Amino acid sequence: MKIQHKAFTTMVFLAILLTTSGCHLFTHYSTEEVKEYISQNYPHMPYTIEKHINHTWTATFDAYPNLPILIQEENVNYDGGGLPITDKFIYTNIPLVTIYPLFQKYLTDEELNYVSYRRYLFGEDAWSFSLTIPYDAVHNHDIQNLFLRINQLCEECKNMYPQFNTTMNIRVEVKSADGSPTLPEHLKIFNVNKTK
Repeated sequence: MKIQHKAFTTMVFLAILLTTSGCHLFTHYSTEEVKEYISQNYPHMPYTIEKHINHTWTATFDAYPNLPILIQEENVNYDGGGLPITDKFIYTNIPLVTIYPLFQKYLTDEELNYVSYRRYLFGEDAWSFSLTIPYDAVHNHDIQNLFLRINQLCEECKNMYPQFNTTMNIRVEVKSADGSPTLPEHLKIFNVNKTK
């Protein structure tokens, strides 16, 4: 009877461990799968790849030899109708190494303090940058010039890295000085791949 109880306890423990971990403890992306991901997203772009610890890789594209791209694996746990589920996916830091440095060129130091970014949870390489800035921090209080500079930033990024089809948006909101709601003309969303 003790042996059956011990076996049952062990089975319950393993079942809880596997369901709460989503089994991702035992499966990770292989280098071959990462290569397939790169080939699908960046076809016709020769590259070299190097594997690192903690399920990360560095890819260096021949077109951009001085721009190593970090590729990471991430596991996301969420509730799947009462059962914990884990999804795994890989993403790159392409937006951070391509567009983020351009902010330094087109924004003042004070404006740069208000830039933030996030990666969409299930969008792999979909990123959103945000510039929520008080009116007093806008250079010369010229909102239209700020919008013009962000548009130029997007255009330069698109021209510098035409091969990267990563979706990147920049949401710019200029907050009113008196704390009132943001005026519609002071809120604009720029898509880096669809500049005018």
